[in-house]
Amino acid sequence: MSFFITPVIDVLISSEQGPPGPPGPPGEAETSVVSLSDSDNDVVLNAQGQSNFSIRLTKNHVLLNPVNLGDGRLIRIACTQDSVGKRLLTYDTSYRFPKGAAALSTEAGALDLIVCYYDGAYLLCTLYKGFAAPVAYTPGTFDFSAMQASGLTALI
Repeated sequence: MSFFITPVIDVLISSEQGPPGPPGPPGEAETSVVSLSDSDNDVVLNAQGQSNFSIRLTKNHVLLNPVNLGDGRLIRIACTQDSVGKRLLTYDTSYRFPKGAAALSTEAGALDLIVCYYDGAYLLCTLYKGFAAPVAYTPGTFDFSAMQASGLTALI
């Protein structure tokens, strides 16, 4: 079986360079987050040099089709409900979700993430719902009685 390995090793350690490969996918846009305006009911994403967006929902909105979006691009939209919650986001014609339109979490302060891949015709999207804010730990407030009542007596 070593006769199969030897030619592979010879190729791997060869100093000759092969022909150039095909061009790679478009580069990822910068990593800054663009806060979208919530002043109008319609929200437009300008994807020129951007991939990351956020919006704080203070009313119902329509997420319009993005502009300046090239094939193969990936965009992310973080949607946060305001202190009232129950805000709705509807989607323009290019957004496609598995099993139809996706409804955001409606709880006050809820954070959802929409991730979309543009295939040249449609935005193929997935909605990740219900990211919770971290709970602040206050020393001395852990209730050991609930742990002991369940039969757990030691932390590992």
